[in-house]
Amino acid sequence: MTTCKHGSSVEVCPDCRDEQAEEIERQRDELQAWRWKNERFARTGAAIERAAGELPEGYDLHIEIERGAGTVRLYLADTDSSIDDFGGDDLADYIHNAINVAIADSEKGGAA
Repeated sequence: MTTCKHGSSVEVCPDCRDEQAEEIERQRDELQAWRWKNERFARTGAAIERAAGELPEGYDLHIEIERGAGTVRLYLADTDSSIDDFGGDDLADYIHNAINVAIADSEKGGAA
């Protein structure tokens, strides 16, 4: 039997076990945060790709970013009008909703 850094000569020192559990929990929390962040990035990237492929002719989608906030603004075809009131939980949702508005507006002939 060996002695741990805490001076314990038991096979599994309770202090060492607690430290290992805390380290595992810390690493798990870091991994979950990294995963959540990357999923958000992927969703936003996919929404931007969708806009590039599906936005109707003449509609412009602008994404305005500042620290801690962002706005999605849809400029309607053949007008000076824009819309920036899109619901959603995150930037990706705002982009998807703006695309949906543009498609619906285009299908009914414009001028939302």
